[in-house]
Amino acid sequence: MKIKDLKSSLQKEMDALVPDVFTAVKKVPINDMLQHGSSEQQLRQKVVMRMLFATCCMFFSVLLVTASFLISNYTKTPERASLTYVYMYVAPAVGENIEPEDYNQFELNIIVNLDNTVRFISLETEDMERVLDGLVYRNKHFKDIMVDIMENAQELGLFDTGDSSIVSISALNDVAGVATQLRGEVAVSLNNYFELQNRTADVGVSEATKTQLYAWAYSKNSDAKIDMSVDELIYIIDVARYQEQ
Repeated sequence: MKIKDLKSSLQKEMDALVPDVFTAVKKVPINDMLQHGSSEQQLRQKVVMRMLFATCCMFFSVLLVTASFLISNYTKTPERASLTYVYMYVAPAVGENIEPEDYNQFELNIIVNLDNTVRFISLETEDMERVLDGLVYRNKHFKDIMVDIMENAQELGLFDTGDSSIVSISALNDVAGVATQLRGEVAVSLNNYFELQNRTADVGVSEATKTQLYAWAYSKNSDAKIDMSVDELIYIIDVARYQEQ
């Protein structure tokens, strides 16, 4: 037998033993090929896809909430603290020949409500309690109460020994603009009062420091902290005031 005939015979025998894989593959539907694999593998693929979808949803939700929070905090107007702390220094009798210890001076720590009525007053100067005698300040505007105190001081003769007076007003609220407005209103009211009395007076305004309020609160309760808000420090003072009654 020739070599050519031998090769042909061997090829026929190989074709009979080995199936035509390419022809078989072409006959298989494409869907059968895509769905190839065990049911467990298909379940895993579905779980992975669902977890990926859920993760994407959570990511975009967090992103949306964060963006909304940042925008709202950037654009919102700060809320006023409900209470304002006011410190007042009053020196009724000031003159060239009068020593500072004879100015009849007194100091007041005052808490003012949201509607600018006086919540309570603490006199910080010994032997000057008389300037608050008979004073009714509930539901009365802060600026009117200050005029009442000046009138008390005048009736007590505290203005008599000097030809001029000094009044310093400082206020503190968690929103600076609130304190500024309150100080301005009181200054105008007191200047009008002194003008009617034909008395020279230096009425000054400034912003109170947190240290002043903190020192007052700490004297009532050592739990007070300098980083507390105005309302929190005043709350400590308020609680102590009720406990002392």
